[in-house]
Formats: sequence, C-alpha cells, structure tokens
Amino acid sequence: MPSKVFEEISKDFAGYLRWRVKGDRFEVEVKNKAVAQGVKRMGFTVLLYRDELEWQEALAWSRDRD
Repeated sequence: MPSKVFEEISKDFAGYLRWRVKGDRFEVEVKNKAVAQGVKRMGFTVLLYRDELEWQEALAWSRDRD
C-alpha cells in the first residue's frame, strides 16, 4: 500500500510533503507553506562541517557538544 510506504519513509516529515503515485513511481512535492510555518515556529540550525561523517553522525556530534 503506497500510503504505508510513504509514512514509513517520511516519518515526522509527512506533514511537510505531498505525494502521489504516477505509474509505478512516487512523486513527492514539498509543501512550502507548511515548511515556512514550521521554521517560523521551531527555528532552524545550519550545521557546517568538514569530515567524512554521515549527517546523522554529524548531528549527534553537534548535540553532544550542547
């Protein structure tokens, strides 16, 4: 079922995305207004680093420094 696949992949970001099935593919579109409202409500952080870390590792490293 496509909706279950989308929910499993998108998790907490599902509210910021619009999707549909076209043929045998997913088409995913960002809901710009929802993203703008989320950023306004939560803020955002830009993390720049020079290393061979995956993004999850870099985020964990940054959180450990807090």
